[in-house]
Amino acid sequence: MRISGHRMMLQGEQCTILVSCDISADVAGMKELRRERDVLKAILESNPDGIVITDPDGNVVECNLALLTLLGNVTKERFIGMNVFTQLKEIDAAKAKRVGAKLMSEGLVRNISFELTREDGIKVHADVSAVVVKDQLRKPLYMIGLVRDVTDQVRHEAELEEALEDRRQLVSIINQSPAVAFLWRAAPGWPVEYVSENVWQFGYDAGELTSDVVDFASIVHPDDLERIATEVQTYVKDGRSEFEQEYRLVSPDGKVHWVYDRTLVVRDRTGAVDSYQGVVVDITDRKDALERLSRTERQLKMFMDMSPVVKFMKDRNGRYVYVNKTHTDIFGMTAAEWIGKTDRELFPPEVAERLMATDRNVFESGKFHAFLEVIPREDGLREFLTYRFLVPSITGGEDLLAGVAIDLTEERRYERALKTANEKLNLLGSMTRHDITNQLAILAGWLDITRDDVKDPVIIKRFDDMKTAADTIQRLLMFTSEYQDLGMQEPVWVSVDQAFSNGVLGLQLEGVQVEVDLPGLEIYADPMFERVFRNLADNSIRHGEKLSRIKITQRSEGNELILTYEDDGVGVPEGIKGRIFEKGFGKHTGFGLFMVRQVLDLTGLSIQETGTQGSGVRFEIRVPEGGYRYSAGKG
Repeated sequence: MRISGHRMMLQGEQCTILVSCDISADVAGMKELRRERDVLKAILESNPDGIVITDPDGNVVECNLALLTLLGNVTKERFIGMNVFTQLKEIDAAKAKRVGAKLMSEGLVRNISFELTREDGIKVHADVSAVVVKDQLRKPLYMIGLVRDVTDQVRHEAELEEALEDRRQLVSIINQSPAVAFLWRAAPGWPVEYVSENVWQFGYDAGELTSDVVDFASIVHPDDLERIATEVQTYVKDGRSEFEQEYRLVSPDGKVHWVYDRTLVVRDRTGAVDSYQGVVVDITDRKDALERLSRTERQLKMFMDMSPVVKFMKDRNGRYVYVNKTHTDIFGMTAAEWIGKTDRELFPPEVAERLMATDRNVFESGKFHAFLEVIPREDGLREFLTYRFLVPSITGGEDLLAGVAIDLTEERRYERALKTANEKLNLLGSMTRHDITNQLAILAGWLDITRDDVKDPVIIKRFDDMKTAADTIQRLLMFTSEYQDLGMQEPVWVSVDQAFSNGVLGLQLEGVQVEVDLPGLEIYADPMFERVFRNLADNSIRHGEKLSRIKITQRSEGNELILTYEDDGVGVPEGIKGRIFEKGFGKHTGFGLFMVRQVLDLTGLSIQETGTQGSGVRFEIRVPEGGYRYSAGKG
């Protein structure tokens, strides 16, 4: 109740008049308004998207933390009062004003795209939706805007479009080339599962051959069919993975085409033949070599320069006689800087010798070679899928070596989308582990308290078993916390000396003589490479029993580097050497050596235990060529 009063004269006498008023509804209304204000504030701060509230002129009166974070951690004090149409860093002011005018006119705008510049200079893409709040007289009171960060979405869409374009170009190249791509099922008649559209050169439609109406055997010349069938059976029986054949195909109009067929045998896990993949080339006009050469050279040059892969040719002395545009773009040198030079003049000595040895093998054998090739550069390693083969002379000149190399380095860009997804999963895993760990702590505490109150040894044993199980769960959670970071970062050049020092930091190595003298040696590995040494040293401490020495050495074996970790403990029994890297195997958590192998596998490194029981462990880490180097003045 609200009571008010005043004094007055009534019939010559002074008196007091009291007036009472029930204000219960007003008080309840004020409480409801405060509750709604608190709810709105909670919604504002918990929303993952940016929210901004402005006056009708666009001046900021309120915003949430998500928006300040999106703009590069701008302080709220600085942002309040700023005009969103004109004062945001590098915003398209004209577009912002147009959007503001439309908003005031229509009362609502949805998903308007803006490119914003954060305080740290980073560009972000955002979708903006906004609404005008008006009073009962339809007069604008304020505007509420929702700002959603769509930078990842925009990047992913661009990457997807680029991948689709690459696929379209690849299909276009195949269909424009003279080579017809086939996939045959391993069944009688060799039914065609897939054929490129350029099969029209043999007089057939791709859909016709893949419809099971016409099988491949039916278009092979009758005089060649038995021979090539016998050859295929022989190649498969001998375990060949690929083979070459020449035979004739007959077009629907009766025209005969001599073809060269290079086929890859595809087997299932049991070794049985599943299918055949091949490239078929019409060689009918081979006799007219000079005329065809003139025409083919023009087409080849266009094909080579348009190709997205590296292509080159060398003579028998190893001198480059041709490089295509992609080759020059990737290595940052003009064609004139390549032509006439050898690998010794262009690459580091160890790389040049390896490349030239491969070239000699191709010239001597005349066989097609396909392999993965890693070439180190100042900015890191570049990995190529390389095909090298001999191009025989047609007009009496010298044979040439041709190479086609697909640069796989840029594929890492496509791993970024996966990395984003992994980061989200890791965040969820971290939160879950945190909650489970808290609950385990409560459980362990109550187990200890309750156990102290129990006298029955059987019940005490059960409590101890439960506590052991809880401790095991805790160790498993710790392992998953470490394992989730595996492979999440790009490999880097890691100093072996520094990795060991950092890795064993905090371990109980008092009284243990440590010998590590590898100045300048760097390994191309996952940033978790330090964990390799930590787990190996921890394994020595836990299981060495008479441990007094740890030693790390290196040696060369061919083109590879062998990094050896040794101790003088009790060693590993011969019967379990093959299992110590398995997950869950061991006396402790069973994850230490498993983690070691997982870290090394990420960059092609391998590990095995070669020690003698009773004399200590001996772990050998094998580093492939190109995966190690020495800093200047070392090694």
